[in-house]
Amino acid sequence: RVAEKKLKRVINSRLTRVYCFYHWYQNHHKLCNLVGPYECAITSDFTLKSKRKKSSNEYYLIYPLLYRRIGRSSKHATEYSATAKDVNDLEDYFRKEATEYISERNSLMMAIASSVGFRRGSLNSLRCAQFSDEELKKTLDDCIVVNPDKQKFDANLNYKIPILLAYRIREFITTVRKCMLSLKGFNEAVTLDRIFLSARNGHPLNDASVSDIFGKAFKAIGTTQARTSTHALRRKFAQDRIQINFEQRAELK
Repeated sequence: RVAEKKLKRVINSRLTRVYCFYHWYQNHHKLCNLVGPYECAITSDFTLKSKRKKSSNEYYLIYPLLYRRIGRSSKHATEYSATAKDVNDLEDYFRKEATEYISERNSLMMAIASSVGFRRGSLNSLRCAQFSDEELKKTLDDCIVVNPDKQKFDANLNYKIPILLAYRIREFITTVRKCMLSLKGFNEAVTLDRIFLSARNGHPLNDASVSDIFGKAFKAIGTTQARTSTHALRRKFAQDRIQINFEQRAELK
């Protein structure tokens, strides 16, 4: 039931660890002819990792049994992490949108991405039913637990969403989103219960549209790095969590 390309990525991920384990084992136990580019039980040239000039084919010389052409090279500008100033500037930019619905929708997507660290697919797959009054009553301390329908490699992970953010999502669903559907005469059935919809036809946004929204917004606030989009907010989330962890450990010495 898993797309073949996704399954191959998972296999590559696991197999890479196997190669690294055997390479480590050989180095620490002084074994010969276990891992090496020629005449070894496992053909793998780890010496390439130490060279400065790297060929485009190097990855497959180190891990020769991996599947190829499975979309391993990411297209996001993963080096760029959004800053607190970026978030404030994006908020100002989104508030200038022509309609209240688009303004609130984009601002809310940004708040979720920077507070929870979702990838664009997980963010865009959130449903109204996951933030119903009944679900909000099932609070876990100051959070609610949500399992996005769409996750990378078809994972099945639960995420904690801060309760105040969850109530903001609920309010958006019951006011701004509901009003937009009513004014434009869209049937709720076409929404597939998804939270984030196209203002043009009421259908769920597709993932590429989410990237376009944030790509244009980052460009508008002056970010010069190419292809910067929602993933920059995910990196900000990770760095914020790391910083909090450092501070907590410093206090505990």
